[in-house]
Amino acid sequence: MLRGMNLQLYLKRRWFFEPLFWVVLFTLVCVSNIVVVLLDFDRQGIAISAWEPIAWESSSMLVQLGLIPLIIVLDRFRPLCWQGFPGRLLWHLAFSLIFSVLHVGAMVMLRKLVYWLMASEYHFGHVWLEFFYEYLKDLRAYAAYLSIIYLYRFVLLRLQGEASLVEEGDGELGVAHTTEPQALGERLLVKKLGREFLILTRDIERIEAAGNYANIYINERVYPLRETMSNMTKRLGGAKQFVRVHRSHIINLNVLREIQGQESGDAVAHLQRGDKVPVSRKYRKTLTLATAT
Repeated sequence: MLRGMNLQLYLKRRWFFEPLFWVVLFTLVCVSNIVVVLLDFDRQGIAISAWEPIAWESSSMLVQLGLIPLIIVLDRFRPLCWQGFPGRLLWHLAFSLIFSVLHVGAMVMLRKLVYWLMASEYHFGHVWLEFFYEYLKDLRAYAAYLSIIYLYRFVLLRLQGEASLVEEGDGELGVAHTTEPQALGERLLVKKLGREFLILTRDIERIEAAGNYANIYINERVYPLRETMSNMTKRLGGAKQFVRVHRSHIINLNVLREIQGQESGDAVAHLQRGDKVPVSRKYRKTLTLATAT
């Protein structure tokens, strides 16, 4: 029970803890890299000002830290999965090149700025040779960061539990395997930490897209379902209380408390538990009509 409460508290504040993790990780890596560089120069008997390795490593780490959101966005565009894996892997190789170009370009500019402030001059070296060297390092860094992201998602999904569609027949429960999205039944099979139990579809408060998953929110708990939002919309088509309000959001009208309009033409849906869901102009009229009936 305590673990579940802690998980829900974390999920509510993940917007804070996730960036904090990356900041702490990059800070530790940066400090250790600076120490290693200083020790290497000392072992070789080469005199060097301490500010130089500090400038080298901190500029590199700072830029890479700023590029983490880009990796997450690019991965959402072409997430790695077994279906079409070779093609998706090629996409990520291209993404790693984009990552490296941005990293090296911004890193060199920062170093030139620091050296200028220190009344010195920074020399990058032979552009293509040095970039190839930096790209090899960036390719490993990109793969490492992507692995951390996927590992984090895997652990989080395991802790949250996964929802599966339930197929009814012969009095037995099983997971439905269909090529076309079928109407969502009255129940969902939820798997959480080795346990399985049923939840009622009508208790779903909202659904939010998250990569290859649709996160189902019920009583402050989140259950990922491996499904697209388009298919979820089709599955919920027969349930009038569910309305799609955004490309990434579906809400249950029974928990809708207020619709707050905005000057842009978009809106914000306030739910009974305090959640705020964006409503795009494309779906605002649909939501207004649904609440009027």
